[in-house]
Amino acid sequence: DVGHQLQILETRRELDRLIARSAASRANASERDAMTDIAQSMETAVKSGDLVAFLQWDNEMNRQAALSARNMVAASAVAALHSASRRFWFYHHHGQANATLRLHVALARAIASGKPEKAAEASDRLIDDLFDFATRTLITRT
Repeated sequence: DVGHQLQILETRRELDRLIARSAASRANASERDAMTDIAQSMETAVKSGDLVAFLQWDNEMNRQAALSARNMVAASAVAALHSASRRFWFYHHHGQANATLRLHVALARAIASGKPEKAAEASDRLIDDLFDFATRTLITRT
C-alpha cells in the first residue's frame, strides 16, 4: 500500500535521522570501523549486483547503527518500519535500484565518519529517495 509506505517513511525520517546522528556521535572507534566495513561490503554487493547480499548488509547497517546510537527505544520503534519498507521496496524496485543502494552506502560511510550532521543529511537524502520512489510507484499504478 503506497499510502501506508508514505506514512512509514514520514515516521522513519525522524527516527532514522535520530539514530544516524546519535550513532555518528556516540560510536567508539571499533564501531566506526565496523560501519566502515559494512559500507565496503554494501558497495561490493552493489557493484556485483548481488541484491540479496546488499539487503543482508543493509540489515546489518541498521543493527550496527542502532547499537552505536545507544537508544534502544528509537531502535525498537524503527525496526518494524525498516522491515515493512524493505518489503515494499523489494516488491516494487524492478531492477531500478542503483541510486537507492548507493545512498545506503553513503549513509553507512557518513555514520562511520563520526560527524552527526553529515550522518543526519545522508539519512534525509536516503529517505527523500525512498519517498520519491514510493510516489513514482503510486503514479505508475494509476
